[in-house]
Amino acid sequence: MAKTANFGWTIVQHSGWGYGQKPGFEKGLEPREIPTRALRNLVERVGGVVYEDYLEADEAAHELMFPPGHPEHMLYPNFMGTFSEKKIDGLRIAIPRRVVVP
Repeated sequence: MAKTANFGWTIVQHSGWGYGQKPGFEKGLEPREIPTRALRNLVERVGGVVYEDYLEADEAAHELMFPPGHPEHMLYPNFMGTFSEKKIDGLRIAIPRRVVVP
């Protein structure tokens, strides 16, 4: 079987909210594969981040949902960025906050 093209991974709003509006998942994230060059360009254009593989995207999603200082006893994620109106698989593309480093 031929390997399909992979244009990286990104993070999107959690499907628990995006598909079912389940309470607590509005600020959740999950990785999504970018299957086409056009979608990769879209992610980059709206300010999303492209990761090389699933593990990198999954780790980034976890760090963004549970930033330092996030109370460990809190179950629900707290992504502090925004979500684009543009979507992949019906889920809004996550746009992390940009931090300026002097």
